Amino acid sequence: MVFRIDDAVIASHDFDLVIVVHDGKVAINDPVAEQICDSQCLLKTSQVPSLLRGSASDGLLSLGTYLGQRICLVELGVDADSCTDDPLVYLPFRDFISQSSADDANIVSRAAQLVYWRTTHRFCSRCGVATALHPNDRAYTCVSCGFLMYPRISPCVIGIVIKDDSVLLARSSKSSKPIYSAIAGFIEAGETPEQAFAREVAEEVGLSIQNIEYLESQTWPFPSQLMLGFLAEYESGQINIDEREISHADWFHKDSLPMLPPPFAISAKLIEHAIGRMK
Repeated sequence: MVFRIDDAVIASHDFDLVIVVHDGKVAINDPVAEQICDSQCLLKTSQVPSLLRGSASDGLLSLGTYLGQRICLVELGVDADSCTDDPLVYLPFRDFISQSSADDANIVSRAAQLVYWRTTHRFCSRCGVATALHPNDRAYTCVSCGFLMYPRISPCVIGIVIKDDSVLLARSSKSSKPIYSAIAGFIEAGETPEQAFAREVAEEVGLSIQNIEYLESQTWPFPSQLMLGFLAEYESGQINIDEREISHADWFHKDSLPMLPPPFAISAKLIEHAIGRMK
C-alpha cells in the first residue's frame, strides 16, 4: 500500500497532488490523459490552478502521502463548474470506492470522512460559536471556549454466525434490493465489541451465539464508521426478526447463497471467510 495517512496540518499550498470533491462526489482523472501516478482520484496541481489560487486557507486540508507526495484535499462549493480551467468529471464516493484500487478507496474514504467532519463542526457543540481549524492538530477549535472537535469515528460491529454448513444472513428493511448481508450495528457506550455483536444478534434475529472471534476491520465512510468484523457460532434460539431493522433472515447453506453485497464490502469478505472455513 503506497497511501499513508499524514496527520500533520499542511501549510497553504504546500502539497504535490490534489483530490477534489464536490457534493458527495470525487473528481477523477481522464483515462486517456497523461497521468502523474496510477491513482484515478489524484490530480496534478496544473489541472486545477484557478481553483487553488482562489482557495482560502481553511478550504484546504492535508490528507496524507502517496508515494511520498503530499496530498491536499479541496472541497468545492456549489459553483464548482466555474472554479476550474477545465471541467472535471465526478463519480459518487460509493461508486468510486466500489470499483477502485485499495489505495484509491482508502484515499477517497478518508476524504469523504474529513469532508463530513468539516461540514458538521462549523459551530461549537458546547457553546454554539463558530469554529476554526486548529493550527497544529487535526481538529476544529471553538474561538470562544476553546473546545476541540476531532474527526468523529463511530465503531460498529458486523459479523457472520455459523451453524453446521450454513450461515446466518439477513436483509435490511431499508434495502431496495434483495441483498442479504451480515448482522451489524453500533457499539453502545460501555460495551466491548464482542458484547455489542452478541447483543445485535439477539436484538435483530433473537439468537444466542458463542465463540465470538474477531477477523478484520474496514473503514466505512457513510458517513464515518469503523467496521469491526466477527465470526461466531450458533448457540441457541429460533430466528425472530426485529422488523424495524430486518425484513427477512434465515440460515443459508454454503452451496446455496442468496444475492450478496459487492466484493469490496467487509460483509462479503466475512461471508467468504466463513464459507472457506466450512470447506
